[in-house]
Amino acid sequence: MGVRRVATTSIKQVAREAGVSVGTVSNVLNRPDQVSPATRQRVQEAIASLGFVRNESARQLRAGRSRTIGMVVLDVANPFFTDVARGAEDVADANDMLVMLCNTDEDAAREDRQLAMLVQQQVLGVLITRVNRSSVSLDAFDVRGIPVVMVDSRADRRTRCSVAVNDVLGGRLAVTHLLEQGHTRVAFVGGPRSIPQVSDRLKGAKGDPQAAARVHGILREHSRRARAFLERELPALVPGWAVGTSSFRPMQERGRDLKPHASNELVHVDAGAYGATHGDRILRLFVNISPQEPRVWATRGTFSDLYARYGERAQVARVRLEEGPLDRARSGVLRWLSRRGLPMARVLDSSPYDRAMRRFHNFMKDDPGFRDGKDGYQEVAFEPGSAWMVLTDTCSHACVSGQFCLVDTFLIPLRNCQVPEVAPYHVLQGGLGPRQPAAKS
Repeated sequence: MGVRRVATTSIKQVAREAGVSVGTVSNVLNRPDQVSPATRQRVQEAIASLGFVRNESARQLRAGRSRTIGMVVLDVANPFFTDVARGAEDVADANDMLVMLCNTDEDAAREDRQLAMLVQQQVLGVLITRVNRSSVSLDAFDVRGIPVVMVDSRADRRTRCSVAVNDVLGGRLAVTHLLEQGHTRVAFVGGPRSIPQVSDRLKGAKGDPQAAARVHGILREHSRRARAFLERELPALVPGWAVGTSSFRPMQERGRDLKPHASNELVHVDAGAYGATHGDRILRLFVNISPQEPRVWATRGTFSDLYARYGERAQVARVRLEEGPLDRARSGVLRWLSRRGLPMARVLDSSPYDRAMRRFHNFMKDDPGFRDGKDGYQEVAFEPGSAWMVLTDTCSHACVSGQFCLVDTFLIPLRNCQVPEVAPYHVLQGGLGPRQPAAKS
């Protein structure tokens, strides 16, 4: 059975049915507050009786402007744009308007075609997330007085508004969060860099080049001064040493809620520095540059004391430290690669000593009995401006609180040490002898 076409009812017929003028019907449709309730009800009953539907095209032709808002987004399948479109539609509906949604699929040519059609439709306004900032397609709206709002991007001229987030800051915060979690190798995965939001997030992830250059300059100068200080005051430690990084720790250490292995708030001894140490010592120089807050450390004693109490439970009571042919070959290859343009190859190095120290380090952070214990626990506060040096493989430590600290790391050859018997290498080499009862926390 076919569909029966219904004849179109005109506004004049509605006026005749309601016994009012055409102007009164128009007011009911467009300005109902200007019509008395009784007359308005009579007109609405006539509209319902005759099945009248207003001709929006004719109204738009007379007014020279529609009640439609154009919204142009990069990808309607992206949940972000779905949410934005829903919000725009809710507001438009509350104001008796309609949103026409256009999807560019990140195609600049398609964006230009859609904008041209929206101009032809004489839309009331345009909300747009642009693909191509250099395109002049929006100029047609400006000359016709049609307002344009940039969504999720900055306005490129004073006559346009924008609603956007700070993508540079967003990229910076994302990387900062990953670094706080202990990650050091961060990859950026995004869309084409021609999209402003992507390029801005990448810029934030990389950091401000001028600020980065200034920070690197400060750290290089601080590292030079730290080396000069040790060379002057402790010359016996210097021969054959390896100078490591000079770093800045800007985060508040208290309450960072990191995973145990990445947390400085848990007491530990350091294991490994830029790869294997092969028994050499880890010396760190700290400077508290906070203008007002002490940097509070906690300790539970020396490595030899803790090893005597917890070596059995940590499964390092009796370990062989001699390096076999495979260890020596791996270390030799990695050193060769690091000298030939692959400096990070050294972090892959290992040795029986470093594996034993890593096992003890992980025990201190993972074992609930040790973490919750308080035997030998002490706190030391380093006031603003203080500097201190620690052999961090020997002195157990945790940073309980504090912010803004400079840290320089040095790898000191074991042969340079004046009291070699307290070095972790010799402590492990001596072992614990016959099995003893495990310590209780």
